[in-house]
Amino acid sequence: MNTPGKKQRARRLPVLPVITVLSDALRRVGTVRLTGTHALVPLHRAGDARIELAEVADWFALANPTGAASLTVTVSALPSADLAARAAEIREAALERTYPHMTVEARKPAGTMTPGLARPLAGEVQAEGLHRALAFRCDVREWSTDVAAWTTEVFADSIRAVAGLSGLILITVSSEVGNRR
Repeated sequence: MNTPGKKQRARRLPVLPVITVLSDALRRVGTVRLTGTHALVPLHRAGDARIELAEVADWFALANPTGAASLTVTVSALPSADLAARAAEIREAALERTYPHMTVEARKPAGTMTPGLARPLAGEVQAEGLHRALAFRCDVREWSTDVAAWTTEVFADSIRAVAGLSGLILITVSSEVGNRR
């Protein structure tokens, strides 16, 4: 809604709706256990999502801690983006955006495995030239499609804000436990 005199919020990436529709469609086919997601994120279309991330952060704090999960988040980008040089800043920005409902620890990308996700992935043509640049281990209170989408948005917004990139990046979020939904 555009209200005269008020600053309009930037358009949010539709990560949650896309993951929800995909998950719902797969469940119609049969039993599905979501173990991770790949998202090719167009940063040039991403607006500042901090307000929205703040609005939903407390929701994840309500999850039952017995469903806690460890996630592996990897980010692939063009080598010219030099994201590895900004890893500490991106980690800090991600921590700020989780209002501290997620832990974020840096990992070395070369040795990072993505449990539950196989490569090559569909859409390789669009991801051509992207190389794994960052990896993080994150602890959350649950594993769900909502958490996968939220985590993707947290890292997309953090990278957009810190690195100022405007091209495509690939964000992979995978869980060490399967989806319990």
